[in-house]
Amino acid sequence: MPPRFVPGPPRRVLPPGTVRLGRLLDEPRNGRLRDLEGRELQRPTVTERDLSGALLARPDGVFSRDELLGLVPGRGEEPFDRSIDKRITRLRRKIEADPSHPALIRTVRGGGCLYRPEEPEG
Repeated sequence: MPPRFVPGPPRRVLPPGTVRLGRLLDEPRNGRLRDLEGRELQRPTVTERDLSGALLARPDGVFSRDELLGLVPGRGEEPFDRSIDKRITRLRRKIEADPSHPALIRTVRGGGCLYRPEEPEG
């Protein structure tokens, strides 16, 4: 007897140019962030857009703190600049289902951080 086909939930088709980043849909063409239900959220800061763009461009690639600091406009030259940690924390709050246990933007001890994309649904 052949296996019975059981339809799953319909797959959501994203508009052209839209990228899913955790719980958010990023629309770089118009600078909008939406949640998965389509509600518009606070527009990302320039730094959040730069960080998310870099992470998306190199999924599973480790970014050192220096590389990430290089994406932050107008940063100081302080050797112990913690501003990038604060910005990553803010980005995690927006995209992670549980920011206290990040699954998407992970810290790599002694290395920096990486973006681990979610497995596609379905």
